Amino acid sequence: MPQGARRGGINVFVNFTKYDFLAAELPPEGRLATFRRRFHIWRSHKEVVLMGNQIDGYWYVPRAWRNYFLRFSQLRGLAPYVSDHIVIVFDRKRQRVHRLSLDHIGNQRIANNTDFLRQSHSIQRPFSHRFVARPPFYYSTETLIEGGVLRATGISGSHINEIIDAISPLYTAECRKRVFAPKAIIKRFSELEISETARPYTNKLDALVSKRLEHWSGQSLIWSTIHGDLVHRNVIEQSDGNYVFIDGDRSEYLFPEIDILTLVLFWQVHQRREQTRTLIPFINRSVNILEAARPHLNHFYKSQPAFKPNKQHEKLFQIILIYRIAMYGVHNFSHPNDQNKAKRLIEAAISAVERV
Repeated sequence: MPQGARRGGINVFVNFTKYDFLAAELPPEGRLATFRRRFHIWRSHKEVVLMGNQIDGYWYVPRAWRNYFLRFSQLRGLAPYVSDHIVIVFDRKRQRVHRLSLDHIGNQRIANNTDFLRQSHSIQRPFSHRFVARPPFYYSTETLIEGGVLRATGISGSHINEIIDAISPLYTAECRKRVFAPKAIIKRFSELEISETARPYTNKLDALVSKRLEHWSGQSLIWSTIHGDLVHRNVIEQSDGNYVFIDGDRSEYLFPEIDILTLVLFWQVHQRREQTRTLIPFINRSVNILEAARPHLNHFYKSQPAFKPNKQHEKLFQIILIYRIAMYGVHNFSHPNDQNKAKRLIEAAISAVERV
């Protein structure tokens, strides 16, 4: 235990992967003292996040300390990525990736990613070493995969087909014919944690999508486990040319066509260097995504004929794609000030679904 940290109550300690990384004490009045053996920095903050660490202790990190966090990591061989819901720490010395949740949304993502890693033995993906679920926060460790993350500007149509071929064993491993029920899709996404200020907007989208999906109610389609966020930045190309798939925190049992449409959509938007600070450009371009994705869908159906019955339902997959992008986008808006962002995103999604 680092000097200055104490057990008990909300006092915390960290010995992160055998590095003396950060120890913090949070007094009842909310003032944070952060200690390091070589650095002593004091600063007030408004928000503190709690994460489980490798030795089952706890780690308090104020979000305002991101710059200090990045600087410290360079001294210790750790490279952290800080988002609104998760901190991901890349430990290149030990070839590990550590995921630490910041809230309940982060918890769900870490749980989904761990499930994806443990179930997806048919494709190349990181090896899951550890998963700790100690509510209210989760922690996981997986293998750090060396290789180059794909860049949209360096990808061609043939690369897209190669990626589809590489991930197809995931789809064929557990493909099943099931009857489509619109209510199940709506229920799945309406149960996402959505802020109360955004809920009125998502309710309108739920109603519209439910009405459109009724056209396919009762029809049999081929389902499978999918990656759920198959964008180019979640595909790593190794030196031998093989593709490795990472970040399966949105993996679910759905239609593989959703992965293919997602891959082509994000590739096109980023390749054209469109403004991507919001998800609205992706929503707008998804209206015409079938034309761009059809050659890759045909390639998939030719190589995986078991899914060919799905070919006549491409509009269904397009609507679900728009719905997923919008709902996951609003799901990420955790701050009350994000209300206008949520409203604009849902309005764009409603317009897109109406045009499909």
